[in-house]
Amino acid sequence: MAPIQLVLLLSLGSFQASIPGVTKEPSPVFEDSAKGLQAFTNWAVATLGEPKFNQPPYQLCVVGAQPFVDKGPYVAEQIARSRPPVRSLEPYSATFHYVEPPARGAPAPKPRTLKQAIELCAKAAPVTR
Repeated sequence: MAPIQLVLLLSLGSFQASIPGVTKEPSPVFEDSAKGLQAFTNWAVATLGEPKFNQPPYQLCVVGAQPFVDKGPYVAEQIARSRPPVRSLEPYSATFHYVEPPARGAPAPKPRTLKQAIELCAKAAPVTR
C-alpha cells in the first residue's frame, strides 16, 4: 500500500492543501495561524477518514510558494515539531521545499502554484515497494 501524500502550498499568511489520488479539488485556503492549522487538520481528518490498519505513515510535502525572508510560516513549524492539532495526523513524515531568496538585485521568482507543488512533491516522493 502506497502512502497517502498531503501537499501543502505555503504563501505569506495562508496555505492550501491537496491530497492527490484522494480528492479532485484542493482544500479551502487556510490562514497561517493556530486557527488555520486547526481548520486544516479538521479538513484532512474528515477527507481521509479513519486510518486503515497497518497503513503507511502519511507523507506531508510542504512547499513554499515564494521566499520567506524573516521567518518561516507558523504551519511549517508546527508540522516539523509535530504539535497539536497536526499531531492528530500521526504517524507522518514531512519534507519541506522552500524557495531560495533571489540574489540581491535579481527579480523575485514567480510564486509557485498548487499544481507545481503537486508535481514537485510527486517527483520528490519516497520510493515504496
